[in-house]
Amino acid sequence: SLALYIWFSLSYLLNLRFSYVAITTAYQSQFLPPITTQILSLLNLVGFGALFFRFKLPRLPQLPPRPNFSFSPLAIRYMLLAILAFSLFTRLYRLHLPEKFYFDEVYHAFTATEMLKGNPQAWEWWNPNPPDVAYEWTHPPLAKEFMVAGMWLFGPNSFGWRFPAAILGVANIFLVYLLAKQLVASRYPLVPILSAALFSLDGLNLVQSRIGMNDTYLLFFLLSTLLLFFHRNYFFSSLTFGLALASKWSAVYLLPVLALTYLFQEKFNLFKIFLVASRYTLVAVLIYLLAYLPFFTSGHTFKQF
Repeated sequence: SLALYIWFSLSYLLNLRFSYVAITTAYQSQFLPPITTQILSLLNLVGFGALFFRFKLPRLPQLPPRPNFSFSPLAIRYMLLAILAFSLFTRLYRLHLPEKFYFDEVYHAFTATEMLKGNPQAWEWWNPNPPDVAYEWTHPPLAKEFMVAGMWLFGPNSFGWRFPAAILGVANIFLVYLLAKQLVASRYPLVPILSAALFSLDGLNLVQSRIGMNDTYLLFFLLSTLLLFFHRNYFFSSLTFGLALASKWSAVYLLPVLALTYLFQEKFNLFKIFLVASRYTLVAVLIYLLAYLPFFTSGHTFKQF
């Protein structure tokens, strides 16, 4: 109804205002009293419930037939190059701004700069944190090691710690294209290039590609893992899965998807499943441990790990 539409629009604007005030005042101001925030959240839930029970969900339309037009492979290639060039520009343009840490860079990028200096405290959870920043040890270190590599190339600056994620953000768009091509290109040949075009405009992917955090690295290695798994290249898929795990532990949520994919792709053979799963796990864990090599070579013990 019109009333609910107006209410949800107002609630959304209040939420944006809340975030803006919190960030620009260093989280010193809450904008609204906590009880007011809780009441507004409850009203949102009630409003959603009213929508859910009042309106019937529409039936999903059948997929349309194939379009009667197509593009040549050369045209698709040029379109893909244009999309990737656009994506590269939107990720590298003024990438160095702001020149200081912002949002969770105060954890990830700061720790990467300390790792670049060879400071062993970058790996240690028992040290007090400097003002306004903190040593980040709650996630595996691979993304921060990529940032170290970027700063080794471009210097210990904002462009250096953001550059690897910007490049992988473009690579993720290409991986989405390849995955769509693998899945549906034979029936809907335009879907892969449309997928790449839409993903290049995705706001979350753009923002995460321009910040010194670990999510873009996780996404890159997960997409690579899935694509390699579809191609039955289980060894290299286990390598990239280990790299995903060394970026963020939430990579484990891909495992059920891989298990189902394997059952669809291969004949059911319990011994073969056990063999592939064991080898896959062993390689992934080994890659994960190798990401901690600087931790061990800087005087830390396995007990500390």
